[in-house]
Amino acid sequence: MSRHLFVLSLLFTLPLGCKGDAPVDDTEDTGDAAIDADADGFIGEADCDDNNPAVNEGAVESCDGLDNDCDGLVDADDDSLDATTGLTYYADTDGDSHGDVTASVTACDAPSGFVTTADDCDDTNAAVNPSADELCGGADEDCDGLVDEDDAIDVAEWYTDADLDGYGDPAAPQLACEQPADAVADATDCDDSDETISPDGLEICDGLDNNCDGLADDADPTLDLTTASTWYLDGDSDGAGDEDSSTFACELPSGYTDNSEDCDDGDASVVECVCGDGSDGAYALTTGSDTIAGGVWYFTTFTISPGATLRVTGDEPLVIIADTVSIGGTLDASGGDGLDSGSSTGPDGGDAVAGGGGGGAGGDCGNSNGAALQWRRGGQFGSGTSFTHGGSGGAAADSSASVSTGGGWGPGGGGGGGGASANGVDGGGASDGYSLGGGSFGDATLETLFTGGGGGAGGGANGGGGGAGGGAVAIFAVDLSVTGLIDVTGGAGGGKTGGGCTSGGGGGGGGGMIWLHGFTVNVTGSLLADGGLGQPVDTAVDMNQAGGDGADGRVRVSGPAVSVTGTVSPSPYNDESEPVCEAI
Repeated sequence: MSRHLFVLSLLFTLPLGCKGDAPVDDTEDTGDAAIDADADGFIGEADCDDNNPAVNEGAVESCDGLDNDCDGLVDADDDSLDATTGLTYYADTDGDSHGDVTASVTACDAPSGFVTTADDCDDTNAAVNPSADELCGGADEDCDGLVDEDDAIDVAEWYTDADLDGYGDPAAPQLACEQPADAVADATDCDDSDETISPDGLEICDGLDNNCDGLADDADPTLDLTTASTWYLDGDSDGAGDEDSSTFACELPSGYTDNSEDCDDGDASVVECVCGDGSDGAYALTTGSDTIAGGVWYFTTFTISPGATLRVTGDEPLVIIADTVSIGGTLDASGGDGLDSGSSTGPDGGDAVAGGGGGGAGGDCGNSNGAALQWRRGGQFGSGTSFTHGGSGGAAADSSASVSTGGGWGPGGGGGGGGASANGVDGGGASDGYSLGGGSFGDATLETLFTGGGGGAGGGANGGGGGAGGGAVAIFAVDLSVTGLIDVTGGAGGGKTGGGCTSGGGGGGGGGMIWLHGFTVNVTGSLLADGGLGQPVDTAVDMNQAGGDGADGRVRVSGPAVSVTGTVSPSPYNDESEPVCEAI
């Protein structure tokens, strides 16, 4: 019995710890018996942690925070540390928490300035690392091996410009730091397949929104009206429009038509107007000169182009009836000047045209009657008569003959009287005295047409011839335009070039008449119907008295749509009476 107790006592007195603070059994048995609790083969001081088989005198010091070899030193403090058990750390020079793969150390713990990541592509710039935002500018800020990719935070948005008009398609955006070759920064092109369509385009009539403002054709106030059509107001809804009331539009506006032939847009039964039957065809003088005899003519169109001159001949008024009349050149029915007297025996008369010129004084110094040697009868139109006559020459200075007056008979405008013992006087009617001018006859409404009266010849022997009276021109048309000249002025009185007796100057011819009547009349040119000037005194040839000036003629411009902005002399009589043309 006692033998077994001893054995147990020995067991309980064996030392159980390792060097260091190993636990000791305080039983009565103080023997050196020990146990290996972690079964690592080490007991006592050779095993400083019998609960961890990796800790004992035979273990290799490794980076784990333990004294693996039980030498009292831990991890990097132990010279026997197995460095391969540590971690690799990378230099983080720029402090951005990303290390440089080319600068590393192995250690149990991170040294100062080192990190575990090795993904920094520029360890000298804290703004360059995998966590950084990519920026446009030519650098790889996020270290992905790409430069200025389209995920850069400051990337620009570009828009495809397929038609190369400088404006981009908002439906085709592109992200890029640099401008792509086929894109622009603008996104306002509403049709990127047509270079004529953009915010810079010109709005025209084509059904498209040419300037990309959301409006097309007539709806766009910037529409180029030169591309629009002309439409005419159809006030009476008869399908024919008023030429003087028009508008421009791409599409036909309500209440308008493309027809401009309505001469009465207030009467649906009237859709067209014509003047005469056009039996004389169309007349057009484009260059040079031509003549036309007085009388009544029925043309479809009557045109005198700029630079061309048409001279009226004969004794009758010229009456033109046509649908369209355009006078850009000259229509000349002016009276010719009185001829100068140049002999002592033979008479010299005035030039004879439609109005008729005054005769020159005849005979030698003893001839006292100074009778007119030429005269012309005026024409007739409508009711009444028109009869004009060159005035008689004035009496010789030593004669007691009766008064000699200029002018003529009937309603024509009188020419000025020739001078002899006294000056001729402006046309104003005959009265007592020597060599008075003739009267200015005729109604301002010109209901009766007349030519101007011839001027009186100069009195005495070999006086100057009287000027011819101006002719008469009446034009009736649907559309009538005068941008050139209509001239019915009276001729000037003649003078004296030779002869030995005292004589007078010839009187000026009376002005003729002009009547323009149409549905539309536009005068920007000149209408002249002034009386001719009497010949002034010329003592160098013994002409002691001047001839009187011819009386002015008449001008009338009438119709429902009249515009007169040109030169008219004398002042015209205007009214809004309907033309004589026919409405159908």
